[in-house]
Amino acid sequence: MPNVGTLIKNTRETAGLSQKKLGNACGLSDSEIMKIENGVRQKPNWENLCRIAQALDFHPFKLLLAAGYISENDIHQLPTVKR
Repeated sequence: MPNVGTLIKNTRETAGLSQKKLGNACGLSDSEIMKIENGVRQKPNWENLCRIAQALDFHPFKLLLAAGYISENDIHQLPTVKR
């Protein structure tokens, strides 16, 4: 899986959005988007990642996983039911 900045940049470019348009869509500055994409923000705030994912129209788990906030086990763990 690519790092979170690369994932955001690739998805943003595929969607045809500039950093400024993505920033406006999720309430962040274009300079913050640039810092995340370029790896200056090594582990961006999870709330911002969720807002970016929503603006790019995909599930935030993808970004949270790339940023290291969650693991594959967190996503695929089945809840246990006590009877």
